[in-house]
Amino acid sequence: ADQARRRSAFIALAGAAVLCLTTKGLERGFLGYLPSRTLLYHRMGSVRPYLAFLQRPHAAARDYVLGLFDRYDVVVLCERDHSEATQWDFIYDVVSDPRFGRQVGHVLTELGQTGMQSYLDDFMATDHLSDREVNERVLHILRNGGVGPRWNRVTSPPYLTRLYDLNQSPPPARRIRHHFTDLAADWPNLTPDKMPQHWR
Repeated sequence: ADQARRRSAFIALAGAAVLCLTTKGLERGFLGYLPSRTLLYHRMGSVRPYLAFLQRPHAAARDYVLGLFDRYDVVVLCERDHSEATQWDFIYDVVSDPRFGRQVGHVLTELGQTGMQSYLDDFMATDHLSDREVNERVLHILRNGGVGPRWNRVTSPPYLTRLYDLNQSPPPARRIRHHFTDLAADWPNLTPDKMPQHWR
């Protein structure tokens, strides 16, 4: 009886393994899917040229981006997911370099609705705010900056706080100007009946 149970268990396991392998084979054959481990190995091999490039001496990322302004009037940095915070650290690293202030001076981001632009400009032009006042103004921008009624990606406030601090040193004409480019939203006057028009 014990041997019969073991044999049944072995047949069941072998059947499950065959079924699994057959399913994966069909996925690969008909749908082009690769099993996850094979896909991982395939991807690891496909990044070899990029790894080789990174292992050679090259300019720092900030220097590379700033060097692009020697050839182009506009340089676009592709944003990762809105929740990813280190991209804002990198943007700040670029704009805080004195070369950026001398040569460029303007940053445009999708994040931030254009209806908040005058508030941001006034904030950046107001000198000697306390830390509390700076945080209150950044919080106001965050609360009113989205194009939808809810926004839970809070990675940009530290950048705006640091940009305010950075702009305290140079004279007003040499300060970094930050521009919001997303759809304007007049939240105090956007009643439910006006929302469909806002979305259109």
